[in-house]
Amino acid sequence: MAGELAHALRAEQLVFLTDVAGVMDSGGRVIRRLDRRRANILFNSGVIQGGMIPKLSACLRALERSPVSNIIDGRQPNALLECVRGNSTGTTIVGDLGGARRQAPPGP
Repeated sequence: MAGELAHALRAEQLVFLTDVAGVMDSGGRVIRRLDRRRANILFNSGVIQGGMIPKLSACLRALERSPVSNIIDGRQPNALLECVRGNSTGTTIVGDLGGARRQAPPGP
């Protein structure tokens, strides 16, 4: 639902606050930046499991209209603030890692 809503609203970004540090690789380490191609590899190899499946799927759906999505640990102080500033401590999902890097939105 979140991915569909972000897609429909053409949201600048979708952020999931979770109880894990982000998307994990097969060794249990957080993947800091992830693109669509690598996400599909992780899905197909069975690395992405359980509750991360719908979260990452929603992030990939949102990428059709938004430049970036994030999955971050909502238990960490200031995690959301840092994420919207462009300093995500979790996983940042982009359409293509070879493309332009996201810049923090301008401040007030």
